Amino acid sequence: IKLDDRRKSGRRKSKGPGRSKRGRTFETATTQPWVRPARKKRAGRRTPSRSEREASVRARRAEFQAKADGAAASRTRRTPARAVVRRAGVRLWSGLILVCLIGTIVYVSAHEKFFVSRPEVVGAHYVDQTSILDVADIDQLNIFWIEPEKVEERVAQLQGVKTVRVRCRLPASVAIEVTEREPIALWYVKSQGKESWVDEEGTILPYDGDPQAPSTVFVIDSSGRELQAGAKIEPTDLVKSAQQLADVIPETNVFYYHPVRGLSFLQTSGGDEWHVYVGTSEDLPRKIRVVEALTGYLAANDVRPTYVDVRTASHPLYGQPPGKTKKKGD
Repeated sequence: IKLDDRRKSGRRKSKGPGRSKRGRTFETATTQPWVRPARKKRAGRRTPSRSEREASVRARRAEFQAKADGAAASRTRRTPARAVVRRAGVRLWSGLILVCLIGTIVYVSAHEKFFVSRPEVVGAHYVDQTSILDVADIDQLNIFWIEPEKVEERVAQLQGVKTVRVRCRLPASVAIEVTEREPIALWYVKSQGKESWVDEEGTILPYDGDPQAPSTVFVIDSSGRELQAGAKIEPTDLVKSAQQLADVIPETNVFYYHPVRGLSFLQTSGGDEWHVYVGTSEDLPRKIRVVEALTGYLAANDVRPTYVDVRTASHPLYGQPPGKTKKKGD
């Protein structure tokens, strides 16, 4: 292709058959961008708006969902016969189980062998068993209606009962296991003229007569207090102190209590006797050792004192016999 001829001549050659051919050849040889031809608008047709396109999409989705629901409904309607039989079997077994359950409930609620006729009381020696059964209130009661916790609460309120445990066994066996408060001391109040049993915690027990305790401590009280069942002896450690003294001095089981002097007991030696004032339970083990040492000293020196006072363990005292006193008094 010669392009310089046109520049040199400076003239424009007329279009002819050769020029049009060369133009087409040049356009074919060079790369031209592709332009999409414009569509010809059809007469009487307009472009839908965005809202119309969205409405069309929603309509198509609704149509698709309706077809899917219809297919699922048709599948449900066409349930196989095996599934129908299986469902009928499940319903039948469920009904049979329900009937058996109702029948069992009616049977255990109405049959006489499930009603408690003779509750057993175990461990009650001092507390009246009739009182325990009256408070328990389970005679002729269906065993499935008994609440052991509530029965234990009612029986534990009885005076003299320390702990309670209720055991239930089919068909109608009930055992009430009671742990009683053990009496260890017989407390006698002079002003009241009454004696009462007390346990190791100082609780006054409602026991009458002789509880047949293995080792009984007797305390004669001059404080003027009034004893009532269920109350406690004050000071609270007074009963334990008397018990501890009785264990150390086995030949003595009678003690005296005075609100000022505290605990005391009579000591006997060679036909003579004198009071030993112990006081409170404070530093009691040391007081006991002092009493033992002082008793040995008095026996070795053949001294018969009028009293021995160890209420202050670091400064024990004893009263001189009347014939040996230099002045009036001890």
